[in-house]
Amino acid sequence: MMAALANWRMIGALGLAALVALASAWALVERAERKAFGAQLQVQTDQLDHAVAANAGLVDAIETLRVEHERQIAAIAAEQKSSMQRAQRAQGIKEGIRYAPPQDDGPVAPVLSAVVERLRRPAPIAGNGEGGQAQPAAQSADLPGKP
Repeated sequence: MMAALANWRMIGALGLAALVALASAWALVERAERKAFGAQLQVQTDQLDHAVAANAGLVDAIETLRVEHERQIAAIAAEQKSSMQRAQRAQGIKEGIRYAPPQDDGPVAPVLSAVVERLRRPAPIAGNGEGGQAQPAAQSADLPGKP
């Protein structure tokens, strides 16, 4: 019986040694996986930090573009308003000349008189049978001495 008990002790000791070896191997594998996951986590953290920095740069660039766009829109609106005022002022001058009574005319140089006469007449309308284009000043019949 002693021999059987010794065998069981041997089997128990071997089983325990196998269990310790298995537990140690499992712990080593877990440690290696944890280390790999830690390295992967560090790489991903670095990538995230880089992406956040790039995003901040893009947000700043977009804000700069937005401010510049608003400035350009304001400049365009101001230019449009100025252009409309100039056009209205020019239209008022042309209408004042166009509808001025003949007795308000005075002696002026013939070239100026021809220009004023042209301003009195409305501009030709496209498709009126004359090709829809006004004559250039150098070719106008209104200018004295010019064909």
